[in-house]
Amino acid sequence: MESRSDSTLPKSFFQMFILLAFTTFVVTLAACSTESRHRTIVYDQQWSSAAGVKNLSCVPELRASCERQARETEAAFSKILSTAFRTSPECATVQFLISTGNDKNSEELEHSLASNAGSRYWRLRVDFRPGLTKEPFLLGPGKDNPRIEGDDAEHSAAYICKAAKNNGVTAIW
Repeated sequence: MESRSDSTLPKSFFQMFILLAFTTFVVTLAACSTESRHRTIVYDQQWSSAAGVKNLSCVPELRASCERQARETEAAFSKILSTAFRTSPECATVQFLISTGNDKNSEELEHSLASNAGSRYWRLRVDFRPGLTKEPFLLGPGKDNPRIEGDDAEHSAAYICKAAKNNGVTAIW
């Protein structure tokens, strides 16, 4: 005669097996999902600011004043860009950092990125043009040549984050 506990043992074992299999499946799926990967995008402010100065068209007498204004305008733009990345739902798993290139924090950031070879980060460079409502951009992995470009960095934050999370793939068929 079978006891009551003997008949429930296989059922409990089967339920635990199903639960374990399901948990393993979910964890594996999450690990493989590009959406779950944390990525870093580094805005190269020094490069973008230099582009702003290069893209000026000022008379020689006003060149110094124009350069100062271009750098100030780009600095304000970097804050707008940072806000666009923080507020875009597509960028929720992306860390957006600004490298000014001329301070101790930026030096430490660049050193940290260079020394961590396994770290995947993307460098965003804006071909800043003072006075434009849309700022063209270039995006590439690390310090490699940019692979992605666009015409509106601020309003393309979601697109930029999606490209970074998908290793540069911007369209999936």
